[in-house]
Amino acid sequence: MTIQLGVSRLLRYVPFVVHARCSGADLRIQEIRAELSAEFTKEEKEKVWTEAAEAVKTYHEDLVRRWKEEMDTLLVYAGLFSAVLTAFNVQSYQLLQPGFTDSTVALLQEISSQLSSFTVSPHFVNSTRDGSSPGYIKSPFHAPTSAVWLNALWFSSLVFSLASASIALFVKQWLHEATVQGNLHESARLRQYRLNGLLKWRVGTIVMILPILLQLASVLFLAGLVVLLWTLHTTVAAITSSLVAILFTSFLTVTVLPVLKSDCSYRSPASFAIYAVLRYTRNEGLRMIRGICKVIYKWSMQGEALINIYRAQFDRLGMFAYEAYDDMPTWRGRDQNEIYLHHGDLSRTIVTTAYSTTTDTKFLAYMPVIFSDLPPDQVPMCFGDLLSFMKAEWGHWHLPDRLMIEDAITLPLCALYGIRHMLARSDKDTQRWRNNAQVIYRHYFAGKESTEKLAELACKTLCHYAVEDRVVFGGAYATLKVMYDKQGARHTYDTLTHGASL
Repeated sequence: MTIQLGVSRLLRYVPFVVHARCSGADLRIQEIRAELSAEFTKEEKEKVWTEAAEAVKTYHEDLVRRWKEEMDTLLVYAGLFSAVLTAFNVQSYQLLQPGFTDSTVALLQEISSQLSSFTVSPHFVNSTRDGSSPGYIKSPFHAPTSAVWLNALWFSSLVFSLASASIALFVKQWLHEATVQGNLHESARLRQYRLNGLLKWRVGTIVMILPILLQLASVLFLAGLVVLLWTLHTTVAAITSSLVAILFTSFLTVTVLPVLKSDCSYRSPASFAIYAVLRYTRNEGLRMIRGICKVIYKWSMQGEALINIYRAQFDRLGMFAYEAYDDMPTWRGRDQNEIYLHHGDLSRTIVTTAYSTTTDTKFLAYMPVIFSDLPPDQVPMCFGDLLSFMKAEWGHWHLPDRLMIEDAITLPLCALYGIRHMLARSDKDTQRWRNNAQVIYRHYFAGKESTEKLAELACKTLCHYAVEDRVVFGGAYATLKVMYDKQGARHTYDTLTHGASL
């Protein structure tokens, strides 16, 4: 009895203990939340929300604007194409029904046969035609096979064209409703809600399909045109068929090339659709094959005598089944992978393209600033790009006289910095290093004017370069002699020290 009373009293206090523990945990959670909220100021939070909302707004507006422009272009083309195709269909559908001239010709033939059977004499008119023979009987009409194919192709083409135009009108209405104005936080939420709807309901996929429908309509129209010409004239049909075949081959080539080469610029919705289907088929097929291989490998691990004979083959099968999946990347992910692999080349060509497209020497002056941000092998390639541009632009490898007169400092200074970066490389004993350094050195010349900075840097750089590569010793010495003897550059303690080391 005493034990029962003790237990009952203990159970009476249990809810209070549990409640106390829960209250303590809740207080701790509230303290953590308050601490996390106080880590950043209100201004910092507002800045983050504003920048994020602005980024989403820019993306949303660009997406809607691009889709609207595509729909406008598609509607214009679909309208013109449908008008042209309707004119052809008005004439082609008549081939599917008997013509009025066919009945007239049959009646005239019947009348002619009756008249030819009459025998006219002075007292009577006699007919030699058998009275029991049937008169004019209209034979059942059968449309030619070519006419059936022609109308099937052309009317299908018209349906595809009108369908693309109709859906394009719907898309423009959807995009109009998805447009959100304003920069407030509530507007940002509404904009994100609309954007999520566009992505969830695959509006982009519909936009991608519409040009494919128009291209398919064009293909069907050309196919029907070829069918019509083969029924009219063989020579004309052969020439037209050859031209259509060339056009179809070009369509197929420019559609498939972006699927195979990520840097190909012939991108289109059809190419994206082919790549998406190929990616899904490849990834799912590999996943299925790996699953089957896993089952076979697990079964082989039971140690049967026959399986042990081919253990090496089953082990290779297991390695294939359990190795990391190499899924085919998405359309955008493939581009990002290529950019990552060639980031050095792309970074280099940014600045060299800026110069080659504008011929503004300020971009040459900018090049030494970014040399340290480039991989070491990209520095001589910058000068290789400049050399290729000069050959194509001016017809010879060296600089034209006008450039030396207008700016005799920028390119020599750029070349000196390039040689300095070459001197910092670890492969200075290789022929590749010598060739790359020679490419840069060809861009250095002693202009008609120089600065003390250029003279001191040239002395320091060329002396070090001549020590590393004795082939350029004579050229470096002659260049320094021109700068100090003819152009009047003054020596300093550093230049004398470098000269002594040379």
